[in-house]
Amino acid sequence: MRPSTDPSSRDRPRGAERGRHRPRRHRIRPARLLRIRHRDPHIDALARGGLRYNRFHVTSLCSPTRAAFLTGRNHHAVGMGFLADIPLGYPGYTARIPKSAAPMPRVLRDNGYATMAVGKWHLVPRWQRSFAGPFDSWPLGLGFEHYYGFLQGDTNHWSPNLVADNHYVDPPRRPEDGYHLTEDLADVAIRNVKDHHHAAPGKPFFLYFALGAMHAPTTSPPSGWHPTEEHSTMAGMPGAHAASPASSNRESSLRGRR
Repeated sequence: MRPSTDPSSRDRPRGAERGRHRPRRHRIRPARLLRIRHRDPHIDALARGGLRYNRFHVTSLCSPTRAAFLTGRNHHAVGMGFLADIPLGYPGYTARIPKSAAPMPRVLRDNGYATMAVGKWHLVPRWQRSFAGPFDSWPLGLGFEHYYGFLQGDTNHWSPNLVADNHYVDPPRRPEDGYHLTEDLADVAIRNVKDHHHAAPGKPFFLYFALGAMHAPTTSPPSGWHPTEEHSTMAGMPGAHAASPASSNRESSLRGRR
């Protein structure tokens, strides 16, 4: 039997002329795709002048990824299969880095490096974050000589729970005075590097710098609500731009008045 050339037959399922019915397969297409390009000249400059790791294993969780990075081992091998706040009764999920796993800052410190950590930590179990410790899982307990940041998985970036070395401290300014944690962490990191070069010029150093503003809830300062170097396009809608939080709130209030 020769295939029909009737255009209407193209809309019929295959095998219909032989008495069989096969449902048509529909290709599922995403309605909208938002693509955002960020320009980070300072980060790019640092990357060009240093080492770029392109085969690093990411676990999609903060505590396991940090444990893997600081020990050079699989996160399950150092007991951090999940978050440091939630230990489980299974091997690899104790939420405690064993002493048999030498952390990188301790190895570098013992080999003549100055070691500093600034920012998010999230490797300390919840019941070990008080003033009484124990401090084995705190940054100084894992080989850092100086630390400034927060121990939790997230914090209020206008009024954070700050830790300096092994004790809690208050933010240097109030939110009413324009304080934001990201700027504070950057200032401390820069000051640490300058102080180190002044006190021990020529001595190598390791600075671990981990911001927390990208963690939910997103707590960017108002100056970041209108990025000038951000471009967005939607599939099938060239030239469309994502609305800023301020404009979205303004549009919502206008709709409410109507």
